[in-house]
Amino acid sequence: MGLLKRISIDAEAHSDDRAVKVEFDASPYFYAESENGNLKQVLENLDGCNFGCDYPADCVAEFFSENETHSLFVYMAINGGFECNIGKAAVIKWLEAFAPEYMNCIKDKMNV
Repeated sequence: MGLLKRISIDAEAHSDDRAVKVEFDASPYFYAESENGNLKQVLENLDGCNFGCDYPADCVAEFFSENETHSLFVYMAINGGFECNIGKAAVIKWLEAFAPEYMNCIKDKMNV
């Protein structure tokens, strides 16, 4: 992952009751989806929900459920749901550096 990890993508996930909040770097998720050939679809899905509070963003938190977001998922198993929000501006910055061919997947780059 090396160089791709140097530009972080801020993300946060919290339980519905907001008792647990986790902030994490989502760039490994975007790198993995790029390597898997799924980045275009991921970006379109995230753009469709404005990078948060819907299933496409939740998938990002789930990707980290064994490490960064583990405490949230342990809590959630007993106490209900969660939401995740991804930093759109950080995603744009990451794309500009590492995957500019996917910039067109994000419709409103000015409203970040």
